[in-house]
Amino acid sequence: MNVIIIEHGNILHRRGDTGVIRVLMRLYENAPPFRFREGDTATLTIKKKLKDEPFVLQKETEDGYFVMFHEDTAKLPFGVYWYDIKVRLKEGQYFTVAGPAQYHILPSVQGG
Repeated sequence: MNVIIIEHGNILHRRGDTGVIRVLMRLYENAPPFRFREGDTATLTIKKKLKDEPFVLQKETEDGYFVMFHEDTAKLPFGVYWYDIKVRLKEGQYFTVAGPAQYHILPSVQGG
């Protein structure tokens, strides 16, 4: 079960929960869904403020699945962050496939 929810491009993630964010994209309208190949990468970047230079979390994947582990968000303060996802094809093309949009780190009753 994925506990990370994406609504209208915004991500809702309960702090410390494990989940997966999957990159789904098409290279052009009506194209089949893109499949990552050897040499393709995607990068998820999360910042507290949109114009901040340092990021609070950055993850890279070669298969289109960002696995978010407990350690990734367990120490982040609750609140609204900003994220984007960029894909780089092995041929050198870059695509921003998500964001910038809000990334919400949510509290839980039991803490976390």
